[in-house]
Amino acid sequence: MRDGGTSVIAGQPLYSGVAKWSWDSRVFWEDFIARRYVNAGERTYKDPAAGPTTVCPSAQCIPFEYRAREYLAAYEVTRSLGWDTKHDVTLGAGISHNVFRTSFPGADPRTVASFVATYVPVSDTRVGPWVQYHSYAKRYLRVIDFETLALQEDYHLGHDIVLRVHPSLRALGASRDVVALTGDAQYTFALRDGLFRVSFASLTEPEADRIADAVISPTAHLVSPSIAGLGRVVVDGILRYRWRNYLNEVDYLGGGDRLRGYPTNFFAGKDHVAYNVELRSRPVELLSCQLAGVLFYDAGDAFNGMRNLQSFQSVGFGLRALFPQLDRVVFRADLGFPLERPIDSSTGRPIAPLGFLVSFGQAFGVPTVSPPPVLPTGESERSTE
Repeated sequence: MRDGGTSVIAGQPLYSGVAKWSWDSRVFWEDFIARRYVNAGERTYKDPAAGPTTVCPSAQCIPFEYRAREYLAAYEVTRSLGWDTKHDVTLGAGISHNVFRTSFPGADPRTVASFVATYVPVSDTRVGPWVQYHSYAKRYLRVIDFETLALQEDYHLGHDIVLRVHPSLRALGASRDVVALTGDAQYTFALRDGLFRVSFASLTEPEADRIADAVISPTAHLVSPSIAGLGRVVVDGILRYRWRNYLNEVDYLGGGDRLRGYPTNFFAGKDHVAYNVELRSRPVELLSCQLAGVLFYDAGDAFNGMRNLQSFQSVGFGLRALFPQLDRVVFRADLGFPLERPIDSSTGRPIAPLGFLVSFGQAFGVPTVSPPPVLPTGESERSTE
């Protein structure tokens, strides 16, 4: 859907567990055309009111694209307290300006209005301060072959809690008066050389007379201990439910992530659910490269409202490879077979009986509620050696 923008970052990170202070300043801007691609082809939006006899191209068919201009400037300072249990308090202030526009000369205005209402995010400007509290345990599980095959990885154990209050005020130049309230909680258990992690994330944005946006997202992730030295079972589940969606956020599912075997970005909706099971083999070394295999079962859907939820499923197998001399991210090749073949609205025919994808990184990783470090040298939950 998008490419990376341009950013400038400066600061001092929490480079170790004994660092007491950190600060950062960052500016980010991006100007791009957001497009939805399904199997490497740009999607066309056909007005649902057009009827089945309408053939594209026509005034009631438009490209699935919109112009996005985004600008962010943020400044933060963090005081870190504690040792075994950390308490990080962050004060910050900044501006976020997002503008989304469409231009379809000759298109039916009703079709454009339908597309904007369904898929185009709402422009929004936020200006104001924020305060954040982050508490977590400085205990780690040290493992090999979770995400990066033969490289060492460290994962937080115990609790991880993030609370954040971010008011945005018209008096400072914002487009509306709104308060963003974030509450995330996570707990991780060690299972010998595996782990089990559960988390719950929520974001609520009240205004003076309504709740404009609100989302909850429970997740669970299990990585089994090594099974007879042959491999692991990895199970992951996530639900994202937006019970208020003023900003018109949309999730896409299919292809390279949670529903392999289906066309990329085939499913779209404000909510999504996914459940994945993988049997990952232990890597073997071949000419200094690490190779491993995987069998998988995927299930999920992106939808609008719980009553529209369906379960789409796929099975398949794949290859993982790591070239330590070049990168720490695994190379991934997956072949998936959808168990259901829904009709592709762009062709009027069922989707293909299989899908093949080559990419980098695991199809899904270990979820975390920890705020991502702004600076590349900052401490993150997972490190590799």
